[in-house]
Amino acid sequence: IYESIFGGRTETPINWKPYLAQREMQGYPPFCVSFSRLNCAEAKAIKEGIKDEDGAPINLSDRFLAVTSGTNKQGNSLHQVSETFRKTGTVKEDVCPLTEELKSQGWSTWDEIFNISHVGPKERKYLGGNHSWVISIPNMKNALAHSPLQLGAPVYETWENEVVTPGKNIRSYHAITCYFIDNNYYYIQDSIGREYKKLTLDYPLNGVKSFIDLPENWKSIQTML
Repeated sequence: IYESIFGGRTETPINWKPYLAQREMQGYPPFCVSFSRLNCAEAKAIKEGIKDEDGAPINLSDRFLAVTSGTNKQGNSLHQVSETFRKTGTVKEDVCPLTEELKSQGWSTWDEIFNISHVGPKERKYLGGNHSWVISIPNMKNALAHSPLQLGAPVYETWENEVVTPGKNIRSYHAITCYFIDNNYYYIQDSIGREYKKLTLDYPLNGVKSFIDLPENWKSIQTML
């Protein structure tokens, strides 16, 4: 938990919008957790000038991460996807792409999407780093000094508004990339629908992940509190 390890510090949040990679549309597969997690990783790589072995910006495979992390038709959890990315990684997008055909034809392509046998065991894997839960808005702002945030949130009938407010009926749950927070809004990039939205700060969240590197003794620090 971010507060247990870094509580008490005040840092200047970064507006990560200039570092966001070009949006990749999710389509129908419920891979929002993998899309938003890799959006955070790719933005961090762009800011730090990290490129792939060909010198190109890193573009990682959402499909491979979604499949290997056990995503099903109900989706996946923020923790499970980040743990899979941290432990076993993902390949580049061009090795295991989610093509326009695959993501536009509905459930008929589900088995085809999950067939990743063409990815060889020696294919290079890119590993994600540490991840921690963030509880409070002040600490979410502090954590933005190190990475974009990943938010889990309910989707109401208001979701496609430019300014998204809590609604009356929950239609689903969704994961998105938060690139900045000010005194009024969470600013997000979405892999479906309107790309950029603003969520009011009273919008309910189911979970928030930060991707700051943790100290080696983070477990003992957290146990002591």
